[in-house]
Amino acid sequence: MSRPISLIVNTDAMRENFRFLKRLANRRFIWCVVKANAYGHGLKAAVDAFSEADGLAVISVEEALELRQLGWTKRILLLEGLFSEDEIELVAKTNSEPVISTYEQITWLKEISLKSPEKISVYIKANTGLNRLGFNSEVIESVASELATLAFINLEGVVTHFANAEPGYPTDGIASCKRQLQRLSEIHYSFKEYCLANTACILFHPEVQGSQVRAGIGLYGASPDDTLNIDKIGLKVTQSLVSKIIAKNYVKKGEGISYGSKYITKRDSVIAVVACGYADGYPRTISSNACVYINGKRASIVGTVAMDMLMIDISDIDNVKIGDVVELWGENIKISEVAQWSGTISYDLMCSVTKRVKKIIL
Repeated sequence: MSRPISLIVNTDAMRENFRFLKRLANRRFIWCVVKANAYGHGLKAAVDAFSEADGLAVISVEEALELRQLGWTKRILLLEGLFSEDEIELVAKTNSEPVISTYEQITWLKEISLKSPEKISVYIKANTGLNRLGFNSEVIESVASELATLAFINLEGVVTHFANAEPGYPTDGIASCKRQLQRLSEIHYSFKEYCLANTACILFHPEVQGSQVRAGIGLYGASPDDTLNIDKIGLKVTQSLVSKIIAKNYVKKGEGISYGSKYITKRDSVIAVVACGYADGYPRTISSNACVYINGKRASIVGTVAMDMLMIDISDIDNVKIGDVVELWGENIKISEVAQWSGTISYDLMCSVTKRVKKIIL
């Protein structure tokens, strides 16, 4: 029998989240972001769940090729564009659409002689305040004009990404949605398509318009702001990390639990061992407030999370047996809670589940 930890992926919930975000976006053209192996859910699951999407967005052309091999026939956006001149032939072969964000990428396009007669559709990345990738507004017109001179290039439009679209960020902040939109308004070029809104903008900023949107974290049942409950937003949980009890110990008051003996029992306790550790992707930095869900109740995690195991206090939970199922995150323990307990974000946890964890696609 294999080690009893698994990541259960619910494609029906992914599909529901897509339809929910599509409605909120007023049924505009929607790219589903499936980078990082669909935020840990798996590209195959994403192709199935997001079959109604207008396009999928990834980071690399290798991911685009995998999507084609999985049967995806609609559009593919390459969010970071080209990483080298050598990729351009594969970009044309996969009919994927790179986002151009550096002058080096333009140089590569100028120097290549395509064997394929097909045009390559591209977008221009506008840097409106994230200061990561893209061109500032004052040079966008010249960049667009330069790309327009290349016969095999079809200039689709402009893309930007919002640095701070969570509802708690002040509207007068240095890179608020309001200020980033102001910078977009400084672009003096008429593009066919404007792809602006991410999940946070779809949920919280209807003023962010544009003909296209990119849905990311919301598709996977988490809020861009982990302080907000997804049940109130209207999103469905799409993944559950579950394992089982593999041992029970009766520990006297005043004993230490796990490495470093950082947790000392305050009473005679029943401590259960769960087959899940940081080598599975569960955060070692979890706080003392962290819980799991077992037999209809929450049980506190006690002691340091080890590589392959963690310990929970089941003193107040009746009839816990070896083999009982434990939810690390899912319907009852939201991934956003675990993220807050460990000082990170839901995205990080989703992408951190390791390969040794069995994935079950429903």
